[in-house]
Order: sequence, then C-alpha cells, then structure tokens
Amino acid sequence: MTGKADHIFWTVAIITLALFGLAALSGEGSISFGGMILFAVLALIYLIPSIVAAKRAHRNRHAIMALNILLGWTFLGWVAALIWSLTANTQSEDQNAASTITHA
Repeated sequence: MTGKADHIFWTVAIITLALFGLAALSGEGSISFGGMILFAVLALIYLIPSIVAAKRAHRNRHAIMALNILLGWTFLGWVAALIWSLTANTQSEDQNAASTITHA
C-alpha cells in the first residue's frame, strides 16, 4: 500500500488530531496563537514514530501509524511505536523504485 493509500491515511490522521485539539481547546471559548503553536509542536512530537516509519519506508508503516495514533497517548504505546519504526524491516531503494514504476 503506497501512494494514494498513504495520502488518505495521513489526511485521516491529521484531521483526527485537529479534531482532538479543537475539542480540547473549545472549553475556553477562544484559541490563542501560542496555544495553536503549542498544539502543532505537541502533535509533531506525538507523530514522530509515524514520521520515522514513513520516511524509512517501513514495511509495516500503516500498522505503526495506527498504533501511534490509537495508543500513542499512553507512553507505552508511543514507545512501542517508536521502537517498531526503528527496526530494520524496511524496503530497499530498488523495491521502492520498482513499486513506484508499477504503480504509476
């Protein structure tokens, strides 16, 4: 699963995090610029395992992303996703090129 499936997954992930952020901040009545920056930085930190898996072309990147989004709020889930994303189960550059050619 590459290309379009990756774009769909990342779109859903970003929308989900945005909705959680808006729900968390909606009780105050207004969102400050500093609050938005803080939320963006925390969301980026939260997604580090998913970003690492995607950049390394990990074979299980979609499962890692699901684990990161669904259980990353627990420290154990986030650490598990990070460790899994750093394992050597990645596609080689030749396989990436072949997959791009066949899916184009």
